[in-house]
Amino acid sequence: MTKTRIFPCWALDAEEKWLSALAAKGHYLSSKDGEVYVFEKGEPDSVCYAVEYAGKTHGDPARIAELEEKGFSFVGHFGRKRYYLRPAAEGSDHPSVGSLAELERLHTVQSNLMTAILLNIPGTLYCLLYIFLFIKGGLLFSDLANPESLPCTLGAMLGIFSFAVLFRWLSALNKRIKKVKL
Repeated sequence: MTKTRIFPCWALDAEEKWLSALAAKGHYLSSKDGEVYVFEKGEPDSVCYAVEYAGKTHGDPARIAELEEKGFSFVGHFGRKRYYLRPAAEGSDHPSVGSLAELERLHTVQSNLMTAILLNIPGTLYCLLYIFLFIKGGLLFSDLANPESLPCTLGAMLGIFSFAVLFRWLSALNKRIKKVKL
């Protein structure tokens, strides 16, 4: 079985939960090419997947052996990530805890998200002010209900939605950074 799913680079937790939920249904990750996941059918089991950012250290045998001693089974190295599997009952730490490469990557992503937020704020405000002040002759809240101002209303809603999404991503990223710093 193959499934296509796109996970942002900061959403490794979401990817792990998704893979674990599929394993509970009997689908185990066998390979991955880009955003296409290939699964093998097996017995449903309660397992936890762990995804570790590997960067340029593709098949680091020492790291894989270290994690296998902690109870993880190495699934494979796909792209810049390594995938591990362990029984859900075992409570060992996540593989990325203390990883300097993962922490560096997360801080880079955090700066990029903050830049996107900071660039989004003035750009959105400028566009909205231009629309409302120069085209409509000013903003009255009653104008938002007018069918002629539908593009203005949609623009305002899109700007607010983009802020919400960026802040949600930043929150998820900060949780992952705390998890890695343990």
